[in-house]
Amino acid sequence: MNIKAGEIYTIKPGCETKCNNYNKEKYAKKIKVNQINSNGKLDYDILNNNNNKINSCYGCFRPEHLILETKTLYNLAIGDEIELNNYKNTILSVLPSSPENPIYILSLPYNNDTDDDKKQTSAFYTAYGLEQKGYKVSNQPEEVQEMTLEDVSKLVGKKVKIVE
Repeated sequence: MNIKAGEIYTIKPGCETKCNNYNKEKYAKKIKVNQINSNGKLDYDILNNNNNKINSCYGCFRPEHLILETKTLYNLAIGDEIELNNYKNTILSVLPSSPENPIYILSLPYNNDTDDDKKQTSAFYTAYGLEQKGYKVSNQPEEVQEMTLEDVSKLVGKKVKIVE
């Protein structure tokens, strides 16, 4: 999995972590990755259900412990794209505000990946404002379901052998 700074992740069910900061927080539900260091260790904030920071830590969680939170208009990060009427806008900044209704600075609308408009500021909106205008999140990551060989065999109704 490609971990991206600014993204919010939930912890895989059954993940045994040694992160004391996460484990001691009664309301810990997610983490927001702040930085991925050259050695691959994650610097992250520990969040509650409302995405409010309640603690932070470094290096305890690894990418295989994490599940990317589904993107909505209420949890976008810098670099995410939203779209309306076949035009996209890039999130250029997320302003400090209420986690229930974040404020975003958007790029100019564009309709191809080479537009310079992606880098120019257009407007700012709250998540609720974007929702009311009809914006949708672009490029949702495809959910990948982890399966064992036995699970695949049951799914296809036949014995399966992995061939490389």
